[in-house]
Amino acid sequence: MNKNKTATGGLSELRRRAEAQLRTAKTKGCPARTEADAQRLVHELQVHQIELEMQNTELVQARAELEAALWEYTDLYDFAPVGYFSLGRDGAIRRVNLTGALLLGVERARLTGRWFGTFVGMPDRSVFSAFLEEVFAGQAPEVCEVAIRGEGKGPLAVHITATVSQGGSECRLMMADVSKLRQAEKALRQSESLLARSQEIAHVGSWMFDVVAHRLTWSDEVYRIFGLKPQEFSPTYEAFFESVHPDDRAAVDAAYTGSIREGKGTHEIDHRIVHKHTGEVRWVREKCIHERNDSGQIVRSIGMVQDITDRKQAELERETTVKFLEKVNSCRTTGQLIETAITFFQHQSGCEAVGIRLAQGEDFPYYEVRGFPAAFEKAESRLCSRDPNGAILRDDVGNPVLECMCGNVIQGRFDASKPFFSEKGSFWTNSTTELLASTSEADRQARTRNRCHGEGYESVALVPLWLGAERLGLLQLNDRRRGLFTAELVALWERMAGYLSVALAKLRTEEKLRTSELNLKTLFDAIDQSVFLFDRDGTVLAANRTFAARLGKRVEDCVGRSAFDLVPPGIAAGRRAISQKVIDTGRPQVFEDQRDGRWMNHNFWPVLGAAGAVERLVVFAMDITERKLAEETLEHSRQMLQGYAAYLQETIENERLRMARELHDDIGQRLSALKMDLGWVKRRLPPDRSDAARKLEEMSELITEGVQTVKAICADLRPGLLEELGLQAALEWAVARFQERSGITTSLKVGGSQLNVDAGMSIAIYRIVQEALTNIVRHAAAGRAEVRLRRELNWLILEVEDDGRGLPGHPQGAPQSFGIIGMRERVRSFGGEFNLSAGKERGAVIRARFPLPPSETSAELH
Repeated sequence: MNKNKTATGGLSELRRRAEAQLRTAKTKGCPARTEADAQRLVHELQVHQIELEMQNTELVQARAELEAALWEYTDLYDFAPVGYFSLGRDGAIRRVNLTGALLLGVERARLTGRWFGTFVGMPDRSVFSAFLEEVFAGQAPEVCEVAIRGEGKGPLAVHITATVSQGGSECRLMMADVSKLRQAEKALRQSESLLARSQEIAHVGSWMFDVVAHRLTWSDEVYRIFGLKPQEFSPTYEAFFESVHPDDRAAVDAAYTGSIREGKGTHEIDHRIVHKHTGEVRWVREKCIHERNDSGQIVRSIGMVQDITDRKQAELERETTVKFLEKVNSCRTTGQLIETAITFFQHQSGCEAVGIRLAQGEDFPYYEVRGFPAAFEKAESRLCSRDPNGAILRDDVGNPVLECMCGNVIQGRFDASKPFFSEKGSFWTNSTTELLASTSEADRQARTRNRCHGEGYESVALVPLWLGAERLGLLQLNDRRRGLFTAELVALWERMAGYLSVALAKLRTEEKLRTSELNLKTLFDAIDQSVFLFDRDGTVLAANRTFAARLGKRVEDCVGRSAFDLVPPGIAAGRRAISQKVIDTGRPQVFEDQRDGRWMNHNFWPVLGAAGAVERLVVFAMDITERKLAEETLEHSRQMLQGYAAYLQETIENERLRMARELHDDIGQRLSALKMDLGWVKRRLPPDRSDAARKLEEMSELITEGVQTVKAICADLRPGLLEELGLQAALEWAVARFQERSGITTSLKVGGSQLNVDAGMSIAIYRIVQEALTNIVRHAAAGRAEVRLRRELNWLILEVEDDGRGLPGHPQGAPQSFGIIGMRERVRSFGGEFNLSAGKERGAVIRARFPLPPSETSAELH
């Protein structure tokens, strides 16, 4: 509409100007027109009008097309798959399409004038600022990738392309969301990394060979397997063959080319390769499938290569181990075993000299050698270092000092970080000359004799014979040739040496067992107990001479017979029942019986089999008649001592009672009378005798203190509260008095239903508490003590616990522990139980249990 108004206004102005010119022309006196001129002018005007109408029609049509193109451009601009922005030199947004607004998560109207950098992630803002500077500085398009974060949206990775406008006042920027693309690329990289890692873990690489282009492609793991680096190797079929072991090249080539020539679908072969730099030989398995074109021609091979060196070595070791174990297991003596081992190791290693050292006392001399010169063997046999007097030198902890590298290996002196020591403590070198020239004695862990090198031995391996922490000896392999060993080979010898150590220990154990069995049989026959072994059916399997002699038989007459037929018929049934009980329960049975005036102790013990069931029984029978008589005498003496102890306690308590009464009735009354006499004298003194009055007052106070002391002594000897108010009141008084005098926090707890305790038990409990508290003051260094008295069923439980230093250093029954002995005897005199133990956290607990008659369990404690 605006455009139409502008056009109409322009035509009116044009008409106005034309009419003005016409009037000017008339004023100047234009010549008159003829009719013909007028008709021609009309005709021209009509033609011109038609032209104008046609131009107007074309103009309207062009305008419509222009408006349509404008709408199409607007749609393309707003709904383009990328965001379009116009930015000023300051980075402010001037124009943006709809897609750009959607990417930023902001309405288009609100974006105008905002700095674009606010939507760029903080780590990328400096990058974006530098990018804008480059855009405005040049005319060429610039690109970058940054992370943007729109309002209410997560971060997006975007690709930005920008060019400066012709005037240079702004730049036009195109922004595309590449988040999914980057995620896909990341996932692809992770997948490729996972594949490469998986191949590395599995030691499996992949390769592809283009038969037509004769081009070979390897994965990273193939390079690692072949010991090569991509930058030093161009993978071709011929270059691959350079890494194949020379002895296997013909077979590998024939297998692969033959599979193509014969049109096979797959190809598989195991072969060796040689690492270019180290010369290490390894085993690989090659396997591939062939792909064909539409004509059926093989054009590509896709395959894998797997490092199977460990498996091949395991197969070799398994075969070697089987042979070795078959040989050593057939040996019956240590000498036969060592001779077999020497022969085996010399044959398998190819070394010219082999020796085995075994422990002998504190030294490890050669037990047997093969191939060493006699002078070398004699000079090197002993390892112990000795002083000028021939005495063995020892280290700080008393162990003998073993010399040379053999001593290092046997005693475990090695440094696994050094190339000539293995992780398991073996020493090996392929050149003793180079080793001595390149290392010090500190590197080699000790001073070495160097006789191996002096004898010309270049390849030397020393493998320890260990069984756990026990050092059995050493395996030694020597050869004058260089380069005879590898780490893998030494590891194999270590495993073989381990089997040898087990076999050696087994034979030595068997030899010791045979000796032990002989000693055991001698001891078995020498003991004065009757001992015999029988099976579940009762058949005697073994018996000693004492058993046979008591039956009046020989040992061989007893073995093989039923154990129940060897005893009198009257007790056979009982013995059979006891034996069956042991078989059924798996528990030993011990009993005593008297026969023919003699006491016998019988122990039936089960012997379990591999399945855990009782398979045999062993019986020990011992004459205990003398012990029984001694026990009866001891029991009689014990009873007499207990009676004497009870009598003594009763006598002591009666004497305490008598002394308390005499002190109270005699001395106490005399002191009271003396105090009254002093008062009488004081009242009759003249007023001027104040000095005598003060002296009489002091004497009166001393007498009062004496009366209190007498009362305290009487209370200690025989507390009146015990008889007047009962046990609980007496204990409360004793605990309070103890806390006041000692400063130790002390409490009394009387729990459960209280009991009526007779006078004798009350005194015993009171004296035990007194003695226990006294011990706490003397020995415990405690800060807290607690006395507990309670009833449990028909028992009265007394406990005295402290938090002091714990139990005394001497045992409870030691002669010095008279207080503890006295407490124990007081409890035993009532048929009770006494125990002294450590507290839960610290300190000690005295615990006494007194039996109560059932009829008194409901009475009150008073």
